[in-house]
This record gives sequence, C-alpha cells and structure tokens, in this order.
Amino acid sequence: MVKELLVITVIVVLIFVRISNCIWNINNGATRNTIHEWNSSLQINISAESSSQTPEKVSSQIVYRDSRIMELNSRIAELEATVLDLEENVREKDSVIEARTKAITLMSEDFSRRNKVTIDNLEETREEMRKMQNNFVLQEVKMKEENKRLKEELTAKHSR
Repeated sequence: MVKELLVITVIVVLIFVRISNCIWNINNGATRNTIHEWNSSLQINISAESSSQTPEKVSSQIVYRDSRIMELNSRIAELEATVLDLEENVREKDSVIEARTKAITLMSEDFSRRNKVTIDNLEETREEMRKMQNNFVLQEVKMKEENKRLKEELTAKHSR
C-alpha cells in the first residue's frame, strides 16, 4: 500500500512538473507543436504496469525527464540564437542589396546625364557645321561673282 501511494505521489509530482514546464514554456513563447513534442517525449504511463515500478525506477525516470527538459530548453535557446543570427544576416544582405541598387541608380543617372550632354553637344556641332556649310556656300557664290566681275573688268580694260 505504501509503495503504491509513493508511486502515485511521484506520478502526481511528475504531472505537476510537466504542467509547470508547459505553463512556463507558453509564457516564454513556446508553440503548440513544441509543447506537443515535449508532452509526447515525456509521456507518463499511468497503468497497472507503472504501479509495479520501484521508486528507484520512477526516480530515474524523473531525472531522465528533467535532463531531457534541460536539453530541449538549451536546444530552444540555440535555435533562437541561430534565428537571431540569420535575421541579422538577412538585414545585412538587404542593406548591401539596397546600397548596390542605389549605386546602380546613381550610375544610371550619371550615364543618362552624360549621354544627354553628349547628344546636346553633337546637336550643337551639327548646327555649327550646317551654318559653316551655308556660310561657305554663300562665300563661294560671292567669290564666284567677284571673280566673274573682276574678269569682266579685266576684259573691259584689255579691250579699251
């Protein structure tokens, strides 16, 4: 009778510990899947078989389950640290991408500005060349007329 009472007491303590851990984990942000995983890994079998267990076995189960809880808690802490590191890495990569995008935008704007200046200069040069060509044609016509007039004067002076 005392043995069964001790086993029942241990089982009640285990249930209390499991409930306390679940409440603590819920308060600290554990998800339902995580809690379900812990419950299934720490399942307590209350049956005729468990009443035949010795207090030493129950005690060793408690120690094992406590150590398992500690392992899972440390694993959670490691995973949270990994998540934080990955988030920081993503933020750094986002800032690098943003800087590259800004640099490409600035280079594109500079290229467009230079291209516009070059095109404007080309148009100015073309316009100057047209004016020079027109001036050249006008000067050529004037020179031909003057040449013709001078030839006529020369011919008129020779014929007198």
